[in-house]
Amino acid sequence: MQPTTIVIKSFQIAQYAHRNQLRKKVEGQPDRPYILHPISLSVELYNVGYTDPVLHSAALLHDVVEDCSPEWSFDKLEEELSEFGEQSEEVISVVKELTDPVYGPKVSSAQKRLFKRDRTRSISHRAKTVLMVDILANIKDIVDFPIWDKHVQKAFLETQRKLVNTIQQTTPTTDERFVNLMDLLFVYTDPGFIKTKQFE
Repeated sequence: MQPTTIVIKSFQIAQYAHRNQLRKKVEGQPDRPYILHPISLSVELYNVGYTDPVLHSAALLHDVVEDCSPEWSFDKLEEELSEFGEQSEEVISVVKELTDPVYGPKVSSAQKRLFKRDRTRSISHRAKTVLMVDILANIKDIVDFPIWDKHVQKAFLETQRKLVNTIQQTTPTTDERFVNLMDLLFVYTDPGFIKTKQFE
């Protein structure tokens, strides 16, 4: 029997953790299991040339603690991945960087966006890579399954473009995969992109 890799184990954890969750409902469309979202991040990583198992595992697990607590915590993730040693520590580190803190009821949406942008400046190269494919996957999802009106879509794209700008400004790199991913995101966050795609 082939040994279980950390990517396979991460998929199994994500599949179980998100088992009762669905993506946002689109009128006239069947329900979509939430697990399709983390899978799509891993696919996007592969499409631009990333094979790093830590990146793929973090992509699969990036929403587990944020969206599935209190059932899932970082301690539980560490326990589930403990057989993978140093790789496990690296995956947990990236997931922690990508997990939003618990905001109080008095924190506005605008403040949350600022917190996220400020945090993006200091996260690791790996975390920025997963964040970029998360943004890309979410935009593609909106194109295929539009859930918002054009004003909300525009505001969302503007927020994501600011995040991509922050990543570009704080990540000097010659990694062609990273640069290509960033260039792709500037196309996808262009104000006219979704409108063009939805009327093709």
